[in-house]
Amino acid sequence: MFIKWKPTILYWIFGGILLGGSFMHKNFLKSLLGNKVSLPEPAWNILLRGWIGFFAVTGVLNLIVAYTCSTDVWVNFKLFGLMGLTLLFTLGVGFYISRFIPESDSEGK
Repeated sequence: MFIKWKPTILYWIFGGILLGGSFMHKNFLKSLLGNKVSLPEPAWNILLRGWIGFFAVTGVLNLIVAYTCSTDVWVNFKLFGLMGLTLLFTLGVGFYISRFIPESDSEGK
């Protein structure tokens, strides 16, 4: 059962670190990516809350599948489902961030 709980524990640790940082008024996402991506402060806060929520929800989803489905189904969910959800969420974050990237001045020249 520990093996089934492990992804949840990991997701909740990541979310907990981000949440703890927000209580200390630190945005760890901005600390990690701020020199690569320039976003307004409200956008950083939305990203932070989004990742905290994502880690919380995926941890819960993992437990639901672990306790309600067979081990074979859980393995497939862990491999394909969680990876797919992470990919979709990351793509969504990329689209969200792209709204704040300025248009190139050289377009149309």
